Amino acid sequence: MPGSEQLIRMLCRGSSMSPTLKLTDVLFVKPCGGGTIRCGDVVVFNRPGRSLPVVHRVVRQDVLGMRTRGDNNDSLDPDYLEECDITGLVLYRLRETGLDRVHGGRLGTLIGAMIRFRRDLEKRFSYIFRPVYHWLASSGILRRWPFHPLGTKVICFEKNGAHELRLLCGRRLMGEFVPELHAWRIDRPFRLFVDESSLPKPQPRIDRATEVT
Repeated sequence: MPGSEQLIRMLCRGSSMSPTLKLTDVLFVKPCGGGTIRCGDVVVFNRPGRSLPVVHRVVRQDVLGMRTRGDNNDSLDPDYLEECDITGLVLYRLRETGLDRVHGGRLGTLIGAMIRFRRDLEKRFSYIFRPVYHWLASSGILRRWPFHPLGTKVICFEKNGAHELRLLCGRRLMGEFVPELHAWRIDRPFRLFVDESSLPKPQPRIDRATEVT
């Protein structure tokens, strides 16, 4: 890996850049402060109110600054960024399949556009087949042997003093626990194979200073 002594390792902890970056990928980041950033580059930056850095793709540059978006997100990030806000440029990702280059520039822009196009197609097809999908999910037919996939596991992260639960099949993110709803959100098509009621839930935090009578 060229210049590996200058790269910083980071662990991917979210799904907003899927499938370019997946949960638990190891990222190799080149520190940059005010360096030249192009549209299509995958960059690391800090967002106000968040303790962890954000890794998203630059999708637009104009006189107001840069706009970013996760490859798996529907909308742009809310803030404009200056080059001085960018702390790193993601060059490589490491997963079980090996070490791969994370492309930026024109090729990165094309990759991001193709991912969004595929997601749009999936949404249109899912709208057509939604009634059948919901019936299969509620019936639980595909949760029975031999349809049920093997190798599912729940992993726990600690973030901002709270526990976050993720459901994986191998290295594929299937869903996550949403604390605000106190419920699991399972991605399509995995709801066909997962019984959400069987998944663990973290206990809600109790204020010790509150006395109930």
